[in-house]
Amino acid sequence: MHDGWNLIAEYDPVTLAGGDPTVLRQYMWGLDRTGVNGESPGPVGAARRA
Repeated sequence: MHDGWNLIAEYDPVTLAGGDPTVLRQYMWGLDRTGVNGESPGPVGAARRA
């Protein structure tokens, strides 16, 4: 699942096809250590695994 360009969740394809999806991973996006949002390229990423 995406929010714009940002990945926010990954689902198990087997359970997704069956109609009762199981979330494998969730991601949160926010400011990185330099205070820039996660949509800007740079050496420090803003993705955090929840």
